[in-house]
Amino acid sequence: MLRGLGRWLNSLGAGGESAGEVPVEVAAAALLLESAAADDELHAFEQAAIAQVLAGHFSLDAAGVEAVIARAEQARREAIDLHGFTTVLVRNHDERRRLALVEALWRVVLADGQLTAHEGILARKLGNLLDLRPEDVSIAIRRARGERLPWPGA
Repeated sequence: MLRGLGRWLNSLGAGGESAGEVPVEVAAAALLLESAAADDELHAFEQAAIAQVLAGHFSLDAAGVEAVIARAEQARREAIDLHGFTTVLVRNHDERRRLALVEALWRVVLADGQLTAHEGILARKLGNLLDLRPEDVSIAIRRARGERLPWPGA
């Protein structure tokens, strides 16, 4: 516990920026991995979906995706909560990119054809932590389910 407190204190930097802040692509990957594992299973097709999202969202090649996922797995193990990851994304992504990420999170959650209560709660919580309006998150969910809807404000 003291180590965690020490890491938190050391991560506070000047100007509101954390000294130990992860890169935006690592933060996104950590949230995708967390969402995929929310049902206590991480399937190969979920991993493939995560790799596809990261490659498209951040223009990464296969080696870049692999490196980001490895860093995200390490960051998840060291994190005490998800707030640090969502803060990075709120600070560095505009609303449209955060909505696209929430849609991708839901695509990963729904990839196995089932939605557990924990998955649904986590995915909605992430929408809130990413500073998105519930009605916009609902549109992202419907888009992830295959409905052809315009983005809010488009």
